[in-house]
Amino acid sequence: MAMKTKWLLSSDCPSSCTMTGVWRAVAYDQGCVVIFHSPAGCAHVASTMDLGNHYRITADGCPEKGDPVPLISSNLREKDSIFGGIERLHECIEYAVKTCHPECLVIASSCVAGVIGDDVDEEAREAEETYGIPVLSMAFSGFLGGEYSDGYYKTMDAIMHRFFKKQDHKQGKVLLLGDQMGPEGQYAREVKRLLSFFGLTVD
Repeated sequence: MAMKTKWLLSSDCPSSCTMTGVWRAVAYDQGCVVIFHSPAGCAHVASTMDLGNHYRITADGCPEKGDPVPLISSNLREKDSIFGGIERLHECIEYAVKTCHPECLVIASSCVAGVIGDDVDEEAREAEETYGIPVLSMAFSGFLGGEYSDGYYKTMDAIMHRFFKKQDHKQGKVLLLGDQMGPEGQYAREVKRLLSFFGLTVD
């Protein structure tokens, strides 16, 4: 398969990864499953970040009310960096659908997938047709496509454009979207507290 994109590496590249941003954007969207098209170590970074977040929230006296959604790696290997890893992604999607029964799949691609030119967008499109569920491709290629905040906000933007629909106004209700340690984190609790002074409740 021909390389789809060419990347330029320079010394001023960001030091955080888009993949963890994609993960955090949907980590508590029940019914969703996230696939990292990456070596297994990338998923380990995201799970370690979530464990640290869990400890911070627990130490703050506010245990989380829900668990994060499943995060699965396609586990790219050394030989995949030579011959391509799209078959690994194909098998991973099949496994995720049969095992987790998701209502939506979100695929984040790693820098390895970007360098070898795997067409994650096309694989996502085919998976959506095959399984009849939404499959979002966040093919930012890890460090190569930006940093954490790019992955996070672009994923949120894709979700809003794909799924959000205009609703009837609900008096006194606010919909809060954001990262900041998840729904039980300090940020969300403080926003809820401040809005309560105006008679507003937060979903």
